[in-house]
Parts: sequence; C-alpha cells; structure tokens
Amino acid sequence: QHLAAVFPRVALCTALRAVLSSEGTIQYSAGRTVLVALLRASRGENLSRALYRTAGELHRQKVRLWQAVCTLVPYMDAECEAEVCEHIFVALRASDLASVRQYIELAAVGCCTRYASVLSRLVLPMLEDYSLDNAGVASALMVAAHASLCVPDVRERDECVSRLLPRVLPWTGVHHHNCRNLAQALLHTLLKAADARADNSLLECLWRWQTEHPDVRRFMEGGVAQYFREWFNELAVTAETDTAKRLEHL
Repeated sequence: QHLAAVFPRVALCTALRAVLSSEGTIQYSAGRTVLVALLRASRGENLSRALYRTAGELHRQKVRLWQAVCTLVPYMDAECEAEVCEHIFVALRASDLASVRQYIELAAVGCCTRYASVLSRLVLPMLEDYSLDNAGVASALMVAAHASLCVPDVRERDECVSRLLPRVLPWTGVHHHNCRNLAQALLHTLLKAADARADNSLLECLWRWQTEHPDVRRFMEGGVAQYFREWFNELAVTAETDTAKRLEHL
C-alpha cells in the first residue's frame, strides 16, 4: 500500500509482473484480482476526474491504468464479469481525452469478445441513449463495430448486424462531424454485410445512395470506411493472443 501511494507506476508494474510470471490457476486468480482492483481505483475521486491537463500527472496515470486493464481483461471470468463490465462501461460514458478513451474502448471490446451478451446488455443501450454526449456515442459506435463485424460465426454475425442496423441509423444524421462520419461508415459496412438488404426497401435505398452517389461513394471507399476495414478486420482482437498486437499498433 505504501509503494502504491508513493510510486503508483512501480507498484502497477510489480503487480503485472507477478501476474504474468505465475502459472495456471494462480495466474488467473492474480490477474482477476489486479484487474478488479484497478477498475475500482478508476472510480476513485482522483482518477475519475474529467478535467485534467494533457500530458499531466493525472493524464499519465489514466493512460497507464487503462493500458494495464487492457492487458488484464483476458483474466476476466464469470465470477467478476458483471463488476468488470460495469466499471468499463461507466468509464466509456465519461469525458476523457482521446488518448485515454482508446484504451477504454479496447477494454470494452475485450469484454464483448469474451462475452457475447455484453453487446445487447451494455453496447446497444448506449446507442439508444439519445442524451449521450458525442464522445460516448463515438465510443459506442467503435465498440459496436467490433462486436458485430468480428464475430467468427456467420449466423451470429448476421444476428448482430440486424440488431445493430436500426440503432446506428439515427446517428448518421447528427450534427457532430466525427459521430456522423463514424455512423455513416459503420452503416455502410453493416449494409454490405447484411443479407436482408434486398428484402428491405429502406436499406436498399440507403445502400444505393452510398454506392451510386459519386461523392458518397468516394467517401465510403477511400475515407472512414477504409479506416474501419483496417482497424476492425486486420487488427481486430479476435483472440486473446492478438491483444498485444493491437496495443502495439496503438
């Protein structure tokens, strides 16, 4: 406790080293314990503050904490899943700098990868919350993109796409530039993957608009949609072993 108070980064590295150097059930027990402790600390009075200086002490602490959480999410199990997901998705709704939010989003993606029910329980309600701020909407769209498009089973992926389409559509018309672009790119990717598009006149009209209008087609083929393909298809966390690759890219 004294070490954590004086040298928080040293204490964190020491805890992670102890987790990774242990074996079997001891490793998972230690990883789960450290993960829950870090997430509880993220809700503390200091680390939960929304106002802080870029590259300041608090900013660096937040980045390190969420980097550690990303590496420890694979140790989450059914015993702590509810608490872990609650902490992560509360943080996803909070106001944080983009350099912090990217790690919170990655942790949320890890939850969706391990437990498919997280999409319907926590991600979709965020997209249905029309009072959510722009940063929260953008994060929800990013997490939803991974949760729906990187499901290995084709039938389950089709179900995710069908549930996500009507919840993404309203955000394609918002005033905020980033949210609108993300929503339009995600909608384009979902429509491309949707088998039921031909049976729905609205979806078919949207698809034709995105693929036949020259300006929209240029945006979809060479703009944000390309970023989506690179981010979620090539670097998606489809297995626990890919987490390090994603973090290295970040």
